[in-house]
Amino acid sequence: MQFKKLREACTLHGERVRADTLLPGNTDHYYCGDCHNRLVLRVTHTEGRYFEHDLEQVNIETAQDCCHRLTEREPHTFPNIEWQFVPALGYPASQPYFCVLCDKEYEGLKTCPDCKSYIYTTEVSLRDCSGGLLK
Repeated sequence: MQFKKLREACTLHGERVRADTLLPGNTDHYYCGDCHNRLVLRVTHTEGRYFEHDLEQVNIETAQDCCHRLTEREPHTFPNIEWQFVPALGYPASQPYFCVLCDKEYEGLKTCPDCKSYIYTTEVSLRDCSGGLLK
């Protein structure tokens, strides 16, 4: 079971106490205002002071209905890969490429079928007749 971090708690006499007003190392007992289970005062540098349910001494029956209990959600399902597709990039298409390393023109994906490199390939439509790249 997991619970939210609380900023307020109740004392044994029913008085409300804020965590940021208490001194570190306070040994008093504090209780949840909803399920009346015992709380522990935590002091951290990043999140300040807050109360947590004492999971070692929690009463399961009352803790089940506590409004501060984090409910378990359904496991997150990822959408189909087609929904993650970015339309601006387009699908990898079979088109004419030229491999500078092999000095060959080929049709297919960007990886050269002979040298298995994609670094030295360019689209034929981007090359001019003299062999240089168009700007």
